[in-house]
Order: sequence, then C-alpha cells, then structure tokens
Amino acid sequence: MDYLTKQRVKKLIPEGPMRGTARFLYRKLRLACHQISPKDYKITRSSGDGSYSLEFNRGELAGSRIIFPPADFLDTYFLFSVSEEMPGYFKRKPREADLVMDVGSFPGDFAVLAASLIGKKVYAFEPDPENYDYTQEMIYANGLRGRVEAIRLGIFNTNGRTMFRSDGVGSRICSGPEGNGICTVELTTIDDFLSDFSGRKPFIKMDIEGHEIEAVDGAPKTFQNGSEWSIASYHLVNGEQTYHRLERFFQECGYQTEIVHPRHLTLNAWK
Repeated sequence: MDYLTKQRVKKLIPEGPMRGTARFLYRKLRLACHQISPKDYKITRSSGDGSYSLEFNRGELAGSRIIFPPADFLDTYFLFSVSEEMPGYFKRKPREADLVMDVGSFPGDFAVLAASLIGKKVYAFEPDPENYDYTQEMIYANGLRGRVEAIRLGIFNTNGRTMFRSDGVGSRICSGPEGNGICTVELTTIDDFLSDFSGRKPFIKMDIEGHEIEAVDGAPKTFQNGSEWSIASYHLVNGEQTYHRLERFFQECGYQTEIVHPRHLTLNAWK
C-alpha cells in the first residue's frame, strides 16, 4: 500500500475494531487473488489487539514463527513478500558470524527470524521514522529486546544526512523532491558501525531499494576482516540488476557467490 493510499485509509477508517476487521478481510482477499499456498505457512489472527502470527510450515524456515503487530502496510506485504523474500536470506546460514546486521530492516521480519535461527545479536538498521517505530514494535511483540536492537540510521558509502522517501516497504534514499513522504535521515557506513566490534565477523543482510552498491562500497575494511552477505539484488540501476555488478565485485575480492531465490533475486557471498 503506497503512502497516499495509506493516508486516505487512516482518514476513512479510524483505528479500532472496524479497521482491524477490514485488514483481516483484505488479507484473505489478497491471499485468494495471489493463490499463495496455505502449505507454506499458517496465519492466526489475535482476537485482542489486532496482531497476528505467521508460522512457516516448510523449507528453510519450517517451524519458525513471527508475531506482527497491526499495520496497514501488511495488507499486501505479509501475503506476498514474506513468503518470497525470507527463504533466500536463510538459504545458506552463516557459519562463522559473530553478529548480524539487518540493513533495511522494515518491518523487522528478518531480524526476528535471525535472532532465533542464527542465534546472534541482531542490529536492525531502519532510517525511515515510521518504519523504525514499527520495527521497534516487532521486536517487543516477539519478546526480543536485548537480542535485536533497532538503529535509526541508513547505511551508505559515507556519513552524513540525505533526503529520503518514506513509502513503507519501498522507502529509499532519493536525490531530490519526489512529492509526499520526503524526510531527512542520518547515514553511516558498514565499516564505521563495525569499528566498535573489532575482530568480530558479521553476517550482513541487505535490502535497500537499489543502493546496495553504495552500501557495499562503504565496507572495504569489512571485506578484509571477513564477512558473510545476503543481498536483495534484483533492483535496476542504470538498466542493470545490481546482482551483476555485486557478483563481479565479490568474486574479485576472493568471495564465493551464489544467486538464489529467483522470485526475489538474492546474492549470497562468503569466503
């Protein structure tokens, strides 16, 4: 659901039982339209606060469970994107990671799964103010305070501030005014963040809407010290999906690479 539509829904249907029911019915409709197999996961709605749980039934994530607090964007996201995005990130579990960086965390589903499946401290980077708040709610709803830490910073190839388009799961760095939803966010680099974790090897998951190349450019020390990566690389930049350039770069740095999960092209890289 885009930014403008979300604002219209908020005006037409105030938060409360009616809106909770509308969310649930719309999700069921989307489920039918997209014909997503109920064999993949089970969805259970809370009768209290409007949250729901999603439990994976098969594949790499079988038996894993996420609790989602209520939110309008989930009308389409949980039916389509959770099932398409998450398996690729866990296709190859990290072998030597000491910590996890979830870059572009919203809504926090990867961070929640990583905390249990990988068993290391997760740092969830989400610069969008509204998305950051929801990621915090996800952490609390799943009882992961202390194991997952939300950080309101964007990851790029430099420190500073930049303009940012606030648009739910499509939020991204932008080069100039693009209408509604523009804000300013703080940036850091992977190397600068990891400077406080000398000698520790990270597993870095990334989905930042086409700016993954710049984020990787900001990590030369991390490449030297050892790291494992899982990057959503289907985004088009200058007419080319980013996995082409990233794959060449990682291989030149001595990493092994694998492209997995064609429905949500993900580049895994490790030494």
